[in-house]
Amino acid sequence: MESAKSLGVDFSGASIIGTFADYDRDGDLDLFLVTNRLPAPDSLLNEPFSLSRGPNGEPVLPEAFRQYADVIVLPGGKGLKKIDAGQYDHLYRNEGPGKPFKEVTREAGMSGNHYGLSATWWDWNKDGWPDLYVANDFYGPDRLWTNNGPGADGVVTFTDMTRESLPHTPWFSMGADIADVNNDGWMDLLATDMAGSTHYNEKMQMGNMSGPDSDAWFLNFPVPPQYMRNALYLNSGTKNFMEVAQLYGVSKTDWTWSVNFGDLDNDGWEDLFVTNGMSRDWLNSDLRARAPSKDGWDRYYDFWYAQKPLFQTNRVFRNQGGLKMQESGFEWGLAENSVSFGSVLTDLNGDGDLDVVVNNFGGPPSLFENTGTTGHRIVVKLVGTESNRFGVGSTVTVRPANSGQRLTRYLTSARGFMSCPEPSLHFGLGDQKEIESLTVAWPSGHRQSFENLSADRHYTITESAVGPKEEKPSLGKEPLFVASHQMKGIRHRERPYDDFARQPLLPNKHSQLGPGIVFADVDGDNLEDFYLARAAGIPGRIYFRRKKPGKTGNVFEVRSLAPFRQHAECEDITPLFFDADGDGDPDLYVVSGGVEGSVGSPVFKDRLYLNDGKGNFSMAPKTALPDVSVSGGPAAVADFDKDGDLDVFVGGRVVPGRYPETPRSLLLRNDSGNGSVRFSDVAPEAKLDALGMVTAAVWADTNGDTWPELIVAIEWGPVQVFQNVEGSLRRVTAKTGLDKLTGWWSSLAAGDLDRDGDIDLVAGNVGLNTKYKATDKQPELLYYGDFDGTGQPRILEAKFEGSVCLPHRGYSCSSNAMPGLRSKLPTFHSFAIKSLEAIYSQSRLEKARRFEANTLESGIFINDGSGRFSFVQLPHIAQAFPVISIAIQDFTNDDKLDLYLAGNSNSPQRETGNMDGGISLLLKGDGLGSFQAVWPNETGLVVPGNARGLALTDLNGDSKLDIVVSVNDGELRAFEAQ
Repeated sequence: MESAKSLGVDFSGASIIGTFADYDRDGDLDLFLVTNRLPAPDSLLNEPFSLSRGPNGEPVLPEAFRQYADVIVLPGGKGLKKIDAGQYDHLYRNEGPGKPFKEVTREAGMSGNHYGLSATWWDWNKDGWPDLYVANDFYGPDRLWTNNGPGADGVVTFTDMTRESLPHTPWFSMGADIADVNNDGWMDLLATDMAGSTHYNEKMQMGNMSGPDSDAWFLNFPVPPQYMRNALYLNSGTKNFMEVAQLYGVSKTDWTWSVNFGDLDNDGWEDLFVTNGMSRDWLNSDLRARAPSKDGWDRYYDFWYAQKPLFQTNRVFRNQGGLKMQESGFEWGLAENSVSFGSVLTDLNGDGDLDVVVNNFGGPPSLFENTGTTGHRIVVKLVGTESNRFGVGSTVTVRPANSGQRLTRYLTSARGFMSCPEPSLHFGLGDQKEIESLTVAWPSGHRQSFENLSADRHYTITESAVGPKEEKPSLGKEPLFVASHQMKGIRHRERPYDDFARQPLLPNKHSQLGPGIVFADVDGDNLEDFYLARAAGIPGRIYFRRKKPGKTGNVFEVRSLAPFRQHAECEDITPLFFDADGDGDPDLYVVSGGVEGSVGSPVFKDRLYLNDGKGNFSMAPKTALPDVSVSGGPAAVADFDKDGDLDVFVGGRVVPGRYPETPRSLLLRNDSGNGSVRFSDVAPEAKLDALGMVTAAVWADTNGDTWPELIVAIEWGPVQVFQNVEGSLRRVTAKTGLDKLTGWWSSLAAGDLDRDGDIDLVAGNVGLNTKYKATDKQPELLYYGDFDGTGQPRILEAKFEGSVCLPHRGYSCSSNAMPGLRSKLPTFHSFAIKSLEAIYSQSRLEKARRFEANTLESGIFINDGSGRFSFVQLPHIAQAFPVISIAIQDFTNDDKLDLYLAGNSNSPQRETGNMDGGISLLLKGDGLGSFQAVWPNETGLVVPGNARGLALTDLNGDSKLDIVVSVNDGELRAFEAQ
């Protein structure tokens, strides 16, 4: 019997799907209704209106308009923009038998008028209270509604944690599903978008990046950013997720609607199935250019109705473990070419494996029987008594015997897109015939455990009310570090700058490379103080540590000294404390960099500030440093000539406005004496002045002769080694075995990682969680030259698809930079089908400078004792983000060196998007040169955002080294060792 009205849920509008959960844990199922958008009535479209202001000064439309449109403030306050919006979603609370549901959306703290397409209940933080992920299409942000549980008034409310927990989201979010993809006991989530999986599809979808019909403005607007690609949120066990879709190889799966996780091959790892296609190819940029204006809706829709449906292949990715997936659709017989929307994975024939049901546009559904014969399995059905009848919201954990695996499933009602599977849970067991234990955590708080179960069975488990309830599940042992509040409120602020105005095809910004951070006791009170580098326009500051009177801990007294204020327009990159003048106290050297100035500008001169021993700094005489203006990057200090004073290497980072030209690097020999301070640049003598774009440098004795070698990392090249022969540096990169590995190396650290008595290296790279892919035979490429006959050098990024070399950048950006392309290639299609050579000509490519990178992984270089190295990749999860800073230290107190990595990058151009999948990572060493990741909830180390500097210091006087990380345009992150 149709009962919507009597149950109080007879909402009439743009409903998409209803999904059930017992969000208030009272034993019955509540309803969340996802809505989309209805066309606005003509009477409303023509009605004049005025804006009001919200509590934070934001523009607000009249109530009648809010389910059709919204008004937002453009980035930088550059005016208002009216955008389409959707209806409000609805949360209905089940009031019990015989009573209608109650609409409690606002009471629960939920809001938002977006184009909703799916909603997924899950308990992401393992507190026992169901949370909700809502996938919203177009401009509306996805919502991570986190269940707060009941307040003092007994009302259960939600908080949107999207900004705080997710680095970015899909732009056009559609389906979503949950699974424990890495078998660590924490539920992860994949939200889908419609990014093309091939070069052609991708380039046809990009659209115009400028002009009145362009959505490019939006790429700089939302917080967190929204990108047109899938997002796989790997649960770190903390409030911050790692986004790893590109690392898993599932970021671009075409126009994806439904997404389903399930162990299709019964090997103990949940695989991924997605449906694809669309009623029309609405994103085809050439069709969009030909389509009539939306002002004439009839003509607009007539045009699109005349087009053909977009048939695409449904895809399957086999979970291989180790954070890797492999496409297997054709091998498994599921690569159907269709227009498919909803789908479920379920056991249709009762044989214990997962079959596939797909709902197709304009045709009958597709049914795929799983005929695989490998792998044992079980199916679990739950019957709630105190909990809801189906056990929705339960977590079931299975430990197969003798495998060491832990398999976790969460029973949720709706999965994928517009789809609801049977309320049962499937577990693949691989070759294990027995189950060591099976545990059910019910929504009521009851737990039941069973041991020594047989595989290849269907189990029905009825909730038992015997035993105490677990109101708040235990989340394990205390972490290695806890967040420190001693530096709360200390932050770096970036000055906005448009790097792309000078070089529109630039891959990455260079205006936000800082801030570095460095500690030293500058005032002689036996407490370490620190200097935090600052952006252009903001003077640097020293923070003096002071003990709290009568209390443990410290406070920091900030001073912006007069010499620092004189150089406020300089962009601080790397600060160094060392005794430059030999008077026994730390002086301050600051590398100036960035691109906010012309080549040779005084803002790129490095600075040396001399300390009087009491923390008072004065500018060194002009003769102290060479009169050189170079946009610098890293710097490293050592007495390389063993004359008793400290010398400095400064790596040139970039030539402003002329990337990727080679900047000048400096080797500053300390020639101070007789009361004067003077450094001489001897880089030309050592052939160090033209190394490339230097990103990191370290001094280390790699061959055991007591003379420190100089090791340098560069962008677009190998890690380079300069052997120190009694104070004379000689390039020996080829002899060390490092010359073949070209990359975008970004950081370096040195230490004896395998305890064999020699110095090994750790090198950070961009990682594997990006759009870029590189091998020795098919490297990433960059060309720099005149490609349009204007005499102006341009940048071309290039990649391989199969054996064909293709441009990375799309038609719009390329033709905006080189307008002559439009006469040769008038359409997106004509550009998308052409190779790099066909677009720009082989002769022009041959005349251009060519750069390549064949290695993108971060890794360690193991020293054989003679100064020759072999490369070993760091664990796969360490490839989830660009590694910008590295610390080597025994963080786990087992007398073996560990690694701490921090990074991410918010510098890529907007077609690429931020590389921000990481939250930092601790790698535990075994003392033999191998490392294993320690999950963030176990370490307590969580650094989202654009991490840059990294320092170790004792913050609280307990003789343990604590960690401080500086973040570009963000607060310092400090962690105290326990």
